[in-house]
Amino acid sequence: MIVLPRYAGKTIFILGLGKTGLSAAQSFRAVGATLLGWDDGAAAREAAKALLTVKPADELPPCDAMFISPGIPESHAAFFFTRNLPRLNDVDLLYEAHPKAHYIGITGTNGKSTTTALMDHVLTHAGIPHQMGGNIGVPVLSLNPPASGEPIVLELSSYQLDLVEQMRLSTAALLNITPDHLERHGTMARYMAAKQKIFDRQQSDDHAIIGLDDAFCQSVYQDLLTEGGRHLLPLSTEKALDFGVFVKDGVLYDAMTSGIQDILRMTDCPRLPGQHNAQNAAAVYAMARAEGVEIPRIVSALKTFPGLAHRQEWIAQEQGVVYINDSKATNKDAAARALSSYEDIFWIVGGKPKDEDLSSLAPYYPKIKGAYCIGDAGASFHRQLMAAGVASWHSQTLSQAVADARQGAQKAGGGVVLLSPACASFDQFDHYEHRGDVFRQTVLSLVGS
Repeated sequence: MIVLPRYAGKTIFILGLGKTGLSAAQSFRAVGATLLGWDDGAAAREAAKALLTVKPADELPPCDAMFISPGIPESHAAFFFTRNLPRLNDVDLLYEAHPKAHYIGITGTNGKSTTTALMDHVLTHAGIPHQMGGNIGVPVLSLNPPASGEPIVLELSSYQLDLVEQMRLSTAALLNITPDHLERHGTMARYMAAKQKIFDRQQSDDHAIIGLDDAFCQSVYQDLLTEGGRHLLPLSTEKALDFGVFVKDGVLYDAMTSGIQDILRMTDCPRLPGQHNAQNAAAVYAMARAEGVEIPRIVSALKTFPGLAHRQEWIAQEQGVVYINDSKATNKDAAARALSSYEDIFWIVGGKPKDEDLSSLAPYYPKIKGAYCIGDAGASFHRQLMAAGVASWHSQTLSQAVADARQGAQKAGGGVVLLSPACASFDQFDHYEHRGDVFRQTVLSLVGS
């Protein structure tokens, strides 16, 4: 746990009592701060009562500061009543408490969790003591106090970056930007600005790593190129680069020094299928080189990466049918990445839609042997896919979809049963992990191992 001595004896209001808010409460409480808090969810308020006094923002006594959990939108009514309070967030509090640690940050619309876990795997494989946390796994303030110079690998969402004003990242990576979370940020310009904050306050010896495979990141790259003042390393999985790291014809190349060196074939990394995972691997290679990890150790780690739960997670294989859990694909762009990675797909799709128009996925329809539609979007998706000539069934529930897809794949003599919903999970599940766990359990109950 990160201790925050500056706030000893202070009165802090915590807005948002989920995992991040409770982690902050533990850190503030350890130095004797008086804690008040609020969450719109009754269950979250009840769970927090052991740590703080539950109090709505319009009933607050005088407070010294307000801690904001990253999931809280600016439109929340509490901001009206707390507009004069200093605002705190977990990432800046970590940096304030331990400015001499070595911070590595990763963001992007898609792939940031896999990339963060892969970077963690590389550092572990190289024998480098470090910690990993943030938007993946351990909340920032629940990390152990880092030693001076200790690498801290952080997955940073746009929600977190929107709040950050102090953190300096020695190595920062922006993988990609596609439209997402616009209900929070309002416009693509604001969403891009939040992502670009990962590079703020970097200095001349810091590294900025950025993908060039979408127009939004290309714009950020040009801004950083003009700004200067750091080591800028571009990535691409679509074209060869004169300088940077790129993947071409399934081979990862290093063009960061003199000449171009082929590093490894992506087919040697069985848990990193598809072009999107090639981008993740390229980013980690660039970050690891920036951190001084030797090339053979990076290559060995990439080859042995076990994969990440709910991100194209291999679940089982039965009589030529492979089952893949990609529950984390909560938008169409993430689903496209999974659809591009396989052939003969029996696709489980649907949930709480962010966008009900599937037409952008039409290029992948020839790969789909059957689609099994679930959740709030199920009926609409079923109609769209049938109209586009894709064999489709309105399975409604995930368990029924797994059974239907398994039967279809077995009749076809094999294929890939792919859960890649292109939707949020909150219509039928608590979160995408819950959805993925139900998929895994259902598959294993049918397969029997």
